[in-house]
Amino acid sequence: MKTSDKLLSLVIILIFAMPLLAVFSFRKSMREGKYTIENIGNQIVTRGTFQPYKTIKIIAPVPDALQCFLFPATPDSMRYAAVRYHATPYDSINVYNGGDTLYVQYMSGQTQAEYPDGRKTTAGISYKQLRVNLYLSSFDDIVVDGGTVTADSLRQPAKFSLVNLGTLQLGKHGRRTVRRERIQAGTGEYKMVGIDSVYSGDFNKLDIEAQNGRLIIGSVAWVRDLKLDLRGKSRLTIDSAARVDQISGSISASTSIINPPPGIMPRLSPLISKEEPLQQ
Repeated sequence: MKTSDKLLSLVIILIFAMPLLAVFSFRKSMREGKYTIENIGNQIVTRGTFQPYKTIKIIAPVPDALQCFLFPATPDSMRYAAVRYHATPYDSINVYNGGDTLYVQYMSGQTQAEYPDGRKTTAGISYKQLRVNLYLSSFDDIVVDGGTVTADSLRQPAKFSLVNLGTLQLGKHGRRTVRRERIQAGTGEYKMVGIDSVYSGDFNKLDIEAQNGRLIIGSVAWVRDLKLDLRGKSRLTIDSAARVDQISGSISASTSIINPPPGIMPRLSPLISKEEPLQQ
């Protein structure tokens, strides 16, 4: 057989073998528990495992497009569950790694329009809200670039960087239990008075950097130590029922503080920069 014929035969064999190899590789990965894909109603749920990473980066075109929920896990049970929908197959979540960073990125098949100068815009694009659950044992920092991250409790010290309207919600879900005691008033009547509260949203030491980002501290959050570096047109919201023991850092004059509780605002005021807006 001529050399050219041998090469042609080899190419033909490879063409037919590649799909089979891909199928076998996919099945092997599923058997080993690296990832699985399930169809649940109108949802497609992808589950996978990963090793610890120093940095987690959440990327989305707009905050509401990608909702990322953080849950505690042991080092040998770190995993993710990403949900997308049959109705919008062009929208999905891509989970991948690069060095010491784990990326969770919203992927859209919709084409972005461009301005004459080449800048892209999301105007006219309708993004389906997708969700991913991350089960983490530890990390150094989490970067939220345009998406939304929700943590209901986080005992380890943690650093978050919020950019491009990236949003961090703390203590949004859970409960706050108020302990009350029966006390006799000066009139001789007895009434129940709140003594202290137990918060399900338990946060230790948090370092929050934001450049046009959003930080929301919910009603069931108890933050022991909060360090802020809020720059640009960031936004800070603290629920009146939340508890924050220590606050330090800096807040730009352009940052919006939404409905601050009376007891919190006097502690935030010294952190606000006195810089004047630039004159046009």
